[in-house]
Amino acid sequence: MPGIYKIVNTKNGKFYLGSSARLPERWEQHRSWLESKNRDHHSVALQRAWDKYGGDIFEFKVVERCNESYLKDLEQEYLNREECHYNISRQSSGGDLISYHPNRNDIIEKMSEASRKKWKDPEYRSSMPSRRGIENSNWKGGLVDEKTTCECGNDKAWGSKSCSECRDRTGEKNPFYGKEHSEKTKQIIARKKSGKYYGDQEKAVEIDGEVYCSLSKAARNHAITLGAVHNRLNSDNFPEWDYI
Repeated sequence: MPGIYKIVNTKNGKFYLGSSARLPERWEQHRSWLESKNRDHHSVALQRAWDKYGGDIFEFKVVERCNESYLKDLEQEYLNREECHYNISRQSSGGDLISYHPNRNDIIEKMSEASRKKWKDPEYRSSMPSRRGIENSNWKGGLVDEKTTCECGNDKAWGSKSCSECRDRTGEKNPFYGKEHSEKTKQIIARKKSGKYYGDQEKAVEIDGEVYCSLSKAARNHAITLGAVHNRLNSDNFPEWDYI
């Protein structure tokens, strides 16, 4: 089952945190990176600790299991509230691998030097397109790119005749033209409009002895997502979380 895991250094308590839909396979993948000939794990901090202490002192621990649809949200919550010593990125989606890199300043300096070296080369400069002043569509008062700008001035999708606000949705151009809601859908809409809709979000729950009239209020009070509340209510790891 999918879940959140930690790779813990049992000598000092520091850890790497991640998520996976296939936990055992993910642990094997990490080990293959860490023990490869090139020692090329994406977390240089974890790689250095692995090389220093040896792989035997590291332990793979499953912290929390959850539905795969909540996996990234739950991982982000853990990354936000815990000190993940070996994580180079603080985003569950990956992305930024520089901000928390132990060699951050050296990396930035090398990138800057490489860029300066490129622009000193006349051949490289001449190969780059020159769009200065009014030739630059991003310049205030410059040319407008008709392919990506609507007549009203808003951005529009490439190839579209207008932006979403100006798009004609009358008659046959309306995607719901000629269709109608089912009776069941009409009843749901009617209940919502009358203020008498009692879906899952209005179920009362009890968490650690405290009662909340809805999942949304429980989520706000605990500073977690609605998906995380759903997951914990249905998880054996949180016996104090239950529907009333």
